[in-house]
Amino acid sequence: MHDGNRPGGQRGGRSECGEFSGRLSGAVRWLAAHAPSAPGRLRAGARNVRMAFVASMLTGIGALERPVLDQTGLAGTYDFVIEWVPDLANPSRVQIGPDFQPDADGPTFDQALRSNSA
Repeated sequence: MHDGNRPGGQRGGRSECGEFSGRLSGAVRWLAAHAPSAPGRLRAGARNVRMAFVASMLTGIGALERPVLDQTGLAGTYDFVIEWVPDLANPSRVQIGPDFQPDADGPTFDQALRSNSA
């Protein structure tokens, strides 16, 4: 995750690769050209957003048992990106095509979330 004042980070939106669009505003855009790093993975992200938006987006794209809450106390805006392999046995709200083949070596949503929060 990057502070919104630094270069880098990704933008929010949707492409045929299965990227999650979430709630878009003028400051939040996903570039479809930023495809996942490998076939069989999904990538989502946003630029210049508050932590409450990040929490809401993570709740929407993860097959989680409960909502993600922003209890960070962080002010300002941030850029973030997360890449994971969906668990086809436990579907999330992200729609993927019937021909989608998961990357056996990629991280689960929980693994990606933990590695990005370090």
